[in-house]
Amino acid sequence: MAGLSLACISAMHEASWSLFTVLITMPIAIIMGLLMRYRKDSVLLASTLGGILLIVGIIGGHSLMQYDHIANLFHWDVETISIAIAVYGFFASVLPMWLLLVPRDYLSTYLKIGTILMLAVGIIFVQPTIQMPAITSFIHGGGPVIGGPVLPFIFIVIACGAISGFHAVIATGTTPKMLAQERDVLFVGYGAMLVEGFVALMALIAACTLMPGDYFAINTPAAKYDSFLAAFPDMKVVDLDHFMDRIGIDLYGRTGGAVSLAVGMAHIFDKIPFMDDVVAYWYNFAIMFEAVFILTAIDAGTRVGRFFSTRDDGQFYSCV
Repeated sequence: MAGLSLACISAMHEASWSLFTVLITMPIAIIMGLLMRYRKDSVLLASTLGGILLIVGIIGGHSLMQYDHIANLFHWDVETISIAIAVYGFFASVLPMWLLLVPRDYLSTYLKIGTILMLAVGIIFVQPTIQMPAITSFIHGGGPVIGGPVLPFIFIVIACGAISGFHAVIATGTTPKMLAQERDVLFVGYGAMLVEGFVALMALIAACTLMPGDYFAINTPAAKYDSFLAAFPDMKVVDLDHFMDRIGIDLYGRTGGAVSLAVGMAHIFDKIPFMDDVVAYWYNFAIMFEAVFILTAIDAGTRVGRFFSTRDDGQFYSCV
């Protein structure tokens, strides 16, 4: 969960608009939770209201951030966001599931699927060129993002179930409590993994459409970037400064993958006619999509952590 949180922190620190779009999902989720809890047959109403408020928040966030006193409220540094994510995980794990965790995760599901479908349509329409070579010299180690060779690091990078076992933990403690009937297990479990694989494929395409120099400028830690550029002078940025000007934040050294995916999406949609003026909206929409998706793992993972404990004799057991 700490590793997942790093992607959120990297994307949202000193980025007022991005942080604002993520924070508004929480009060929206509470409104949805209260509505579905106390109004009969209100799932459709809550879903529609949540979607509308989300879109209004994204679009209105740009105008609000033009006021310095408001923008400064959401201009958080790395340490502040790190603490805030832990605080969110705590409250999401102790409050009733129907109040915050379930409606916020439910809202993020529509956001995730909708965003990826839009990205897929954009890829088909634009047919972007893959700029990243299939194999680089970094497969043997020494890369600026991951220092080791492809094997065995690829199995660590693909953490969802590969080594972390996170999905197994969630499936034993949380998922069964949210299934209406046993026959839904196949659709929820296997269907979700198919969707996640599709998300990974779209994210890979979006990132690889960036020029290699732009990709490495985003994903290389700031302290190592100068030495990396000295060793590989042909990896200079190409389009990154243009996107920084359009989006309005510094994109260098924002590691973790979230920003490179968001810039990749903005890069693809930028090729569509009349889309150049709304690149910043696409970028912040993508950041919100990724952050709320990651926060679903943080809140559910923290809640599941409450299910586990250790006896005095050191034996591990579950008190689900």
